[in-house]
Amino acid sequence: MFTQAEKLKMIRLAMLKRQAKDLPKEVEEKAKLLIDKGYDVGKAWAVSWSIWCRYINPKSEHCHMRPSQYFKGRKKKKKV
Repeated sequence: MFTQAEKLKMIRLAMLKRQAKDLPKEVEEKAKLLIDKGYDVGKAWAVSWSIWCRYINPKSEHCHMRPSQYFKGRKKKKKV
């Protein structure tokens, strides 16, 4: 049996999947992973698409910015 919160997550995920055209498998998998980790559904999808557009397939028709414009507020990791 699913909790009310789990049911709501599944409904939102299904709605978002129906809206997306040519949804890449990697984006969907990453979004599900982030949702399972506790991310808000909207943020999980946004982060998933940003990863896709920055690192995996920046020339995709889904991506509307240059790769360097994704994750601008994120600090770079220090190299040791």
